[in-house]
Amino acid sequence: MGASASTPTAERAADAVAIARPVCAAGDGSATGNSVAAFKYVGMANKAAIIMVKTDFTDAGLIDGASYIFARAAALGQPAVVNMSLGTNLGPHDGSLDLELGLNALVGPGKIIVASAGNEQTLKEHGHLTSKAALDSLTFAVPTYAGSAANDFFLLDGWYEGTDNYTVTLISPAGITFGPLAKGSFLNGANLTDGRVYMENNYISTNNGDANVYIEVSDISSAPRPKAGGWKVIMTPVSVPSAGAVHFWSYSQLSPTYPAGYFATKFDPDMTISAPGSADSVICVGAHVTKGSWTSSAPGQAGPWAFSPAEILNQLCSFSSNGPRRDGVLKPDLTAPGSAIASALSTSWVAGGAGAGWNPVLAVDDGKHAVLQGTSMAAPHVT
Repeated sequence: MGASASTPTAERAADAVAIARPVCAAGDGSATGNSVAAFKYVGMANKAAIIMVKTDFTDAGLIDGASYIFARAAALGQPAVVNMSLGTNLGPHDGSLDLELGLNALVGPGKIIVASAGNEQTLKEHGHLTSKAALDSLTFAVPTYAGSAANDFFLLDGWYEGTDNYTVTLISPAGITFGPLAKGSFLNGANLTDGRVYMENNYISTNNGDANVYIEVSDISSAPRPKAGGWKVIMTPVSVPSAGAVHFWSYSQLSPTYPAGYFATKFDPDMTISAPGSADSVICVGAHVTKGSWTSSAPGQAGPWAFSPAEILNQLCSFSSNGPRRDGVLKPDLTAPGSAIASALSTSWVAGGAGAGWNPVLAVDDGKHAVLQGTSMAAPHVT
């Protein structure tokens, strides 16, 4: 199963699915060009039978797609493994999302699911603070952006122990204060100058019994766009019998160039495994480096070329998401090659040009394959 991007827009936004490039692991390498010998670029499972499923990337759609693949394989009397090179960085990061529980229920003998770990290690999308006896805070930075007719928004998804009790306060870049918001309540803010704010503090029940803090700042309902600058989140303890750990993960959509918001303070590169890779019964794959450069077929630009920052051979990829889960369970389960991985070159990708992320130097020497990097490239090696 490939991947795309979902678009959260309302108070309870759908999980944001990270963009991933599908990897063809089943090619036999016979397609070639530029006098390069055939079979130089052979897929990892070049004799496998393939079932491709189109999905809408909702939880139900992903679960239905995996269920369909297993059912078709069973009808053929064959085992099956489902590749999910996709993920969301939102959620409790403990395997308890509806999507993860639904996929767990499908796994069994001859039915395996493999998912990418995510590429969030250095993106500053995870903030971690500690507030037991005194308040603590972190700041989420919204970069400068122009905005457009598309919805602009950012989400902060926070989690703390269900036995703890905090109030939550949000302060905008212009100093507008929202809250303090008591546990068990929500705030539907007015369309103020810094954007429309919606907040929840343990307002909706969760599968794991922990408390969820949800913050959405958007321009829906004709509100101003979310203001660039630092948005401060303050957690004030009321009663905290636990160690007082509070974790936030972020997602942002800021048009038209889509710069990513980030935690300017309290950034933590750990616990960045995306779901469904964090599910109990899903094999989660990180990325390591087996190749750092390639020769391109782009006219006059043979290279060698490498991604920036340059990856170090035989090391973990600098982008590969770190574990453990928030509950301490170790993830990813293993790593596989994920840097400068060659796969079949899509003509529609080339036709899409720079707007689709195409760069001619990504085409390798035979002109029929191209390289990308990411845990979405690593997962199919295991699949």
